Amino acid sequence: MGGYLDCLIGRAFRHFPGTAWNAARRQIIESSDIAPVFYETAAKPGEDWETFRDRVYPLFVKVMKAQGVDPENPTPSIVALFEGDRCHLLEGREFLRCLQEAEGLNAASLHFRILRWLAE
Repeated sequence: MGGYLDCLIGRAFRHFPGTAWNAARRQIIESSDIAPVFYETAAKPGEDWETFRDRVYPLFVKVMKAQGVDPENPTPSIVALFEGDRCHLLEGREFLRCLQEAEGLNAASLHFRILRWLAE
């Protein structure tokens, strides 16, 4: 497991078999006052950080914006990260924190990175 996956999985608030995703999603929706925006993605075996980042984060930002969620403070949002046969759920803010850690970004740098992705 790569360093970025350690960060992502370590920040997850729930872990379960991937086959239980639909039931978990339904449970979250039914127990929430405000249904979160869900973003589903997968970690590909052997994928390095840069490839994962470029494939996953720009789309995350665009999905959040399209759903009316602030991409810099994506609340309420949940990322379902599929890794092998497991699913790991992270709050959107924690998903961004892993990006910040991996890239050494402060809040201003993250802001400009998000603006660049939205402009692409």
